[in-house]
Amino acid sequence: MSFGDHLEELRRCLLAAMLGIVPIFIASLYYSRELIRFVTYPVRAALKEAHLPASLQSTGVFETFNASMQIALVFTIILGSPWILWQVWRFIAPGLHDYERRFVHVLLPLSAVLTIASAVFFYTVVLPVILTFMIRWGVMSDLETRQTAPLPPGIQLPEFPVVERDPDNPPLGSAWINRGDQRFNIAMPNDDGGIRVYGVDLAPTATIAPGYRVREYLGMLITMALSFAIAFQTPVVVLMLGWVGIIDVKFLRRFRRHAILASLIAGALLTPGDPVTFALVTAPIYLLYELGGLLLLLLPAKRLAARAGMAAAEDDMSEDPPAIKETRGTPDTLDHAAPSTDPTDTRSDP
Repeated sequence: MSFGDHLEELRRCLLAAMLGIVPIFIASLYYSRELIRFVTYPVRAALKEAHLPASLQSTGVFETFNASMQIALVFTIILGSPWILWQVWRFIAPGLHDYERRFVHVLLPLSAVLTIASAVFFYTVVLPVILTFMIRWGVMSDLETRQTAPLPPGIQLPEFPVVERDPDNPPLGSAWINRGDQRFNIAMPNDDGGIRVYGVDLAPTATIAPGYRVREYLGMLITMALSFAIAFQTPVVVLMLGWVGIIDVKFLRRFRRHAILASLIAGALLTPGDPVTFALVTAPIYLLYELGGLLLLLLPAKRLAARAGMAAAEDDMSEDPPAIKETRGTPDTLDHAAPSTDPTDTRSDP
């Protein structure tokens, strides 16, 4: 193919990749509210555990809409990555040898599995620990400075029932405290004559209380998730460097102490600094380094190339060589070949 044909093929692959993820983006945008509830669940759970209002703030007119677009785009890239990678593979595969394709067949699935593992580990283990630590550190209680005194004569404080869940069909004007949601609720008349429940989040008195914004939380979430996804690609990088001959297993063993130091530095940069979160991040990064060395020991480049060569040889042996195909004929034509008319030809007739 000429250079222009390659560009045309690249344009078709990119266009197919973009058009293929459009339905995913539309579906993600339609369910963006559910996706926002999903990604904000860890921070809301941590706030509720700290007896704080379990909600995020939106201080801009377009902040919630921009957050919906942002989260829809992120989920579109995640869910549509197999289709995008397939289109990229369609473009580069014809230019690779069989042994090079075998290398890609190992690296791409390994990278995908590590990316998924990083997202699950970050969402279920690291993120809740970080949020719990930061919320408890950021709250400055005001209980030490609160002053109390006896009630003046003749004054009685109102009492509200404390329930775990909102009551069914509450009477108009009734009020109660929902202990499960930490809210003070009151039944108010609606415009259509019905009853609508209004509530206020309850929180302990504090000098400093967190009020997280949606945009800042999503920015932090995406940045840290991307950092973990990159860090979890350590085995892929080790395999690639080993296959091209830059490093080997002996090199990895010799620089193991340096890898531990690099893991400690990465853990310090990716965490707020508390010991629990620091250990949860540092240990997996170093274990991924060891996993890369183990994979390089089990899957050296020579073994993969040899397997690819054996497979290619088997394919060639399953077909007749071109020279045999060209000279193959019927038995009569082979046994009764015409004699040579060249007088200098001293070969005997067949």
